Amino acid sequence: MSLVLWAFAACSSAPPGSDPPPSAPDAVDLRWVEEVLQYGFEAALMADAYALRDVYDDAMGASDTCPSVFNGIWYDDCETTDGVHFGGYVVEFEQAEPDASYWTLYGVATVSRPDGTALVLGGYAGTGEGVDEDFSYVYSYLYGTFHDSGPSSRMGPGHDADVVVRAYTHHTGPRALSVGGSLGALFDDPGVAVDFVGVTVTEAGWPEQPCVEQPVGRAAVRTPEGLWVDVDFGMNCTGCGQASTLNGDEGEVCVDAAGWLDWEVSPW
Repeated sequence: MSLVLWAFAACSSAPPGSDPPPSAPDAVDLRWVEEVLQYGFEAALMADAYALRDVYDDAMGASDTCPSVFNGIWYDDCETTDGVHFGGYVVEFEQAEPDASYWTLYGVATVSRPDGTALVLGGYAGTGEGVDEDFSYVYSYLYGTFHDSGPSSRMGPGHDADVVVRAYTHHTGPRALSVGGSLGALFDDPGVAVDFVGVTVTEAGWPEQPCVEQPVGRAAVRTPEGLWVDVDFGMNCTGCGQASTLNGDEGEVCVDAAGWLDWEVSPW
């Protein structure tokens, strides 16, 4: 399975109630790194291809003979009788199997509404759910930029995304969530990004995982100047990881990953 990145609604690029962190100075400011990484942990769950699917379905509900769709594919530049403009191309595919189902969308298109809002599609996205031998799972991925400026959109802030989020529920009860990939253009700065390398959080009782509700794996933060600060959570089970750059160890960075398990069947 693979999951992806995304971009969403034109809300704010920062979490509600928080201001964007200041620009990173030449020296590594671990507080700045910690603030950006914390936002990355929160933004990862907004990589919501399920919301994209709903918004796209709503947009297609406004179509008539425009666009001309065949087997989920359209390539058009037209306007409906209600004044909705469709421009670009989209390939949509859905498949259901006995133990799994999948939805994928690939496209470069804009759906412009009469009220001035628009849905912008720029990449590849998908969702899936199924049952394995030991657990059930759902996943969402976004590769590219997906954005909806509609006032009631479920989509989150529009970042450059290349991220996959997988959520698991073990047959014995405990849950786990794993994130891989990257989120870019954070805080409206094209240089600021967060990268996840198999970062996982599990509940008590998940097999062969000693850490409870604390991240394991590695992450990295890129400063506006292009410096990558790696954060290795290892297996210390504290929510803190050792930060380092090409210059060596920089100190400790901590995050709160509690929100990664704040769901029942699915994060979405």
